[in-house]
Amino acid sequence: MKNNSVIYINGDSWCDNRYFKTLLNKTFPNQLIINAAVQGNWNSQINATTINDIKLLSEKFKNINCFVYYSECLRGSSEDETIKQMAKHKTYDRINLLLEDLLYSYHAVLQKKIGDLCKLNMTTAFIDNCVLSTMRPMYQAMLSENPYHKCYSLSKHVKDQSVLNALFDKQENVRYLDSVIERCKLLESIPGMKDYHPDNESLYEMVIADIQSRLA
Repeated sequence: MKNNSVIYINGDSWCDNRYFKTLLNKTFPNQLIINAAVQGNWNSQINATTINDIKLLSEKFKNINCFVYYSECLRGSSEDETIKQMAKHKTYDRINLLLEDLLYSYHAVLQKKIGDLCKLNMTTAFIDNCVLSTMRPMYQAMLSENPYHKCYSLSKHVKDQSVLNALFDKQENVRYLDSVIERCKLLESIPGMKDYHPDNESLYEMVIADIQSRLA
């Protein structure tokens, strides 16, 4: 006999956050919640653990509400080789377009692998989402209005620019670095944000409201 339902969540440090976890438990006191998010998680790993977990959970639960909040692109070292191969098969004149396609590919894999095993909800934490996303990003839920620019990776261009420098000219790399700086400024301007991370429970209220709307 299968149990009734479970809420499954995966992502990075924005989901592996004590304020988020506390508010989840307050909002759904009678609901089993499995939060598989890990600080520093990267997208290929988020996909791998989510696919494995949902397949196992589908053997025990009738209703699985799965919420995946992707981290920034290029966080995992394997993604360097992936974007090199992508750039060989398609011409990109903007870094954002390449990274959006990379994000799209993660969504597509998850949709294909577990889309029929759960109610799959996909979005992002602090970067923009893509056309396959079913929810707004966490950071947009925390803002009163949407930003005017897009950004898909923050730390990569600060720590190591070699891969993107090899694929795009200097002007585009500078343009993208400007978007990274603007996104960092935007995140830090959100009241209650500390070191680019939500640092109080109230910031997650609209995020939880988005989850509730998907459960209705």
